[in-house]
Amino acid sequence: MINANQIYEEDCLTFMEKLSSQNTFLDVIVTSPPYNINKEYRTYDDNKKKDDYFAWLEEVGKKLNLHLKTMDLFF
Repeated sequence: MINANQIYEEDCLTFMEKLSSQNTFLDVIVTSPPYNINKEYRTYDDNKKKDDYFAWLEEVGKKLNLHLKTMDLFF
């Protein structure tokens, strides 16, 4: 269960699947994606081909956008 006012540290795509299953939307998302510089992670391959890395970032960005609340701005 996703709770309000909590910080979650987990794979963003897995977390967004949880958000989808609960029909949850967020006010803000703070993320620090890997930079594809061959850093060692427990579960993520940080040495992808450039096109694969950009495709992954695009997938993440699209899913993030689906879960952000929209705000109407009035000027």
